Amino acid sequence: ALLECNGADEIGPHHLQFLRPSPEAEVPTPAGEIAWPDFERLELERIKQALTQTRGNIVAAARRLKIHRTRIYRLMRKYNLPT
Repeated sequence: ALLECNGADEIGPHHLQFLRPSPEAEVPTPAGEIAWPDFERLELERIKQALTQTRGNIVAAARRLKIHRTRIYRLMRKYNLPT
């Protein structure tokens, strides 16, 4: 992958806008800036998205996420999602 910094000496967050998750997952900081969501929140969002896309098929959602089916069941228990 190639990242163009337009002559900047350092890569800053504004250069990585394409890596940001969906706007709903962003968390406002006290300074009014948008912070990256924590890992668990992102993980939960991805699991919910995969389950929605597979119409609740847990095994298909695990395949879509490229994780083992036992892992998705553990994560669903962790986040209190119905199995």
